[in-house]
Amino acid sequence: VPRPGHRVGLPWPGQWQVLIDSDGGQFGGSGYRGGVPTLSATTEYTWQGQPASAEFDLPPLGVVLLGSVRP
Repeated sequence: VPRPGHRVGLPWPGQWQVLIDSDGGQFGGSGYRGGVPTLSATTEYTWQGQPASAEFDLPPLGVVLLGSVRP
């Protein structure tokens, strides 16, 4: 089941890059997220015990790996 607008807690605010999206077309997935390459994390909402968070569309039966350079 896809999860649109899923919020995930992150250790710091800023730009987060999608390193791997297992639902992407190159992996034979549905491409549900549409290939969006970055997320913006904000401290406006703390989430899951983390000081920052971002909202994104979580693909069905997939994994999204995020990476960032610490500010």
